[in-house]
Amino acid sequence: MLEKNLSSTCLPSFQPDSPQKTMRHRRKRVPLRPANSINYLALMKNCIGKDLSKIPMPVDFNEPLSALQRATEDLEYSHLLDSAGTEHANPTRRLALVAAFAISTYSTTGMRTTKPFNPMLGETFECDRRVDKSWRSLAEQVSHHPPTYALYAEGKSWILNQSYTITTKIKGRSLCVQPVGSTYLRFLDNNDLFVFGKVCTSSTMTNIVSGRLQTDNYGDLVIFNSTTGDKCMLKFHEQGGLFSREVARKVSGTVIDAASKPKYRVEAIWDQYANIYHLDSNENVKPEERLWTANKPPKNFDKMHSFTEFAIELNELEPGVAPTDSRLRPDQRLMENGEWTEANLVKQKLEEAQRRRANSEKRSLPIWFDTKREEEMVDKNDVYVFTGDYWTKKEQQDWSQCPKIFSVE
Repeated sequence: MLEKNLSSTCLPSFQPDSPQKTMRHRRKRVPLRPANSINYLALMKNCIGKDLSKIPMPVDFNEPLSALQRATEDLEYSHLLDSAGTEHANPTRRLALVAAFAISTYSTTGMRTTKPFNPMLGETFECDRRVDKSWRSLAEQVSHHPPTYALYAEGKSWILNQSYTITTKIKGRSLCVQPVGSTYLRFLDNNDLFVFGKVCTSSTMTNIVSGRLQTDNYGDLVIFNSTTGDKCMLKFHEQGGLFSREVARKVSGTVIDAASKPKYRVEAIWDQYANIYHLDSNENVKPEERLWTANKPPKNFDKMHSFTEFAIELNELEPGVAPTDSRLRPDQRLMENGEWTEANLVKQKLEEAQRRRANSEKRSLPIWFDTKREEEMVDKNDVYVFTGDYWTKKEQQDWSQCPKIFSVE
């Protein structure tokens, strides 16, 4: 059954050596965020126990990226997957590189305390980085309640699929984001299939007077190679109190082969680096090897929503994308440009229009993803499969099947 699932997965349809004509110059900054006081205390008092995805909120609490763009940020350190793609003869080292990649996806969360825009149903985000990073991706909001996205990415040696339902709730003085779903990563040389999830991200108000937030990622994350039986068990340690001796933002874990023999020890700080230590046949520890180091943030990043260089590039306008692309969302663009009053008005109109569509139309199906039959699923979270039609329709510039989700008329 697993072989059937693997063989039916969409294969890369592009030629890596000739993806686009030329390397494009990408922007290095976004408009500075206006100085404003975000009243997190009032938000937490009014929303305790509620799912924030169901509550209309002003753009004051947002950053000018959608949750689809935020999900695409997982691919910032895709070179780790490219490196893993070369490790055909060493499956546990491949697993260690996948573990470093999984850790790297949390690298920006410590700096970002504002929330992305909740995507409209049918909203998409295309990211074509074949020229400089050798991959392209497409994400779509496939459900509004509960908010669920599906993402497909293809590199030279790997394919990544993921779908997550995001719940965001207030618990006491903490804002907790819990993604429910899975990531499926397949390498094309031997069909190695890795399955893993995500841990909880929590922003806690550490100072009621200033409203200062501290972000933490915590929980257990297991990466399982369903082809070989190897696995990596990672623990994201929860930060302690003011006088705790626990190292902040620490991740520890072990790569274990199918015979339950430890092969690598993993130690990381999730916003800085990931190291591995190879264990020999007697489990003696060899010198450390650094697999991943976080990129330095750009100048004045703290005034630009704490965006990395990669995040800054994500909302840059590009020709030819679908009319449902997050870059074309008007309230988000107004917010990025500092026009917050107008952004709030447009956001309200877009949300009202979406509610009208929900009341008047039949249940919407994903445009660019199909739902799998139960016998095709790897596990219960493996619901969506990318059809590949998006790239054909883009080439033809045929967007006739796209809903008009950004119209406020």
